[in-house]
Amino acid sequence: MSCSKIQICNLALTNLGADSIRSFDESNKRSRTVEAFYETARDYILSQFDWPFAKAFVLLQLLSEVSTPSGVFAYQLPKDCISPRDIYPLSKKNYWEIFGQMLFCKSSEEVYLYYTKRVIDPNEFSDAFISLLALWIAVRSAPSIAQDKELANLLIKQFRIEKQECWESNANIGNEYLKYDGDPNNDSFVFPEG
Repeated sequence: MSCSKIQICNLALTNLGADSIRSFDESNKRSRTVEAFYETARDYILSQFDWPFAKAFVLLQLLSEVSTPSGVFAYQLPKDCISPRDIYPLSKKNYWEIFGQMLFCKSSEEVYLYYTKRVIDPNEFSDAFISLLALWIAVRSAPSIAQDKELANLLIKQFRIEKQECWESNANIGNEYLKYDGDPNNDSFVFPEG
């Protein structure tokens, strides 16, 4: 879906029952509020799930000048890393942990990081992500724009439901997906319950 920042913010305003905006240069509370929440809301929603459009895989750079405990090595995280997901090669001995913008692990060999990257261009977002992002902006903006606690509570409930549906749908993408056939031992898709 082709979309823009202004369209996403207008979806948020629609969720609030507020008038849409034409630009962020308008001097009104609606434009200032949704613009203020946009970037942090985008990064928050990105960090919460392993979105297919935001997946990345990169060889990490060993940081030889960083002091680490014996047998532990430091690697620089990519600048666009929102959420580290896993390292490769996989091994129980390759324990890893994040410290600031560095990854510490017990491997001195080539370490690849699988992560969720910061995606800024709204044209790269999936439809599910756009819907969830607009809803989260609405949740965050509700106290300021709508000033209606009941609406804010309804939006939070709707956000939780849609979040589970989005994650379930996106988690079922990939070669491990098996169509439901009634036998739970043959299925690999994810239910909201886990």
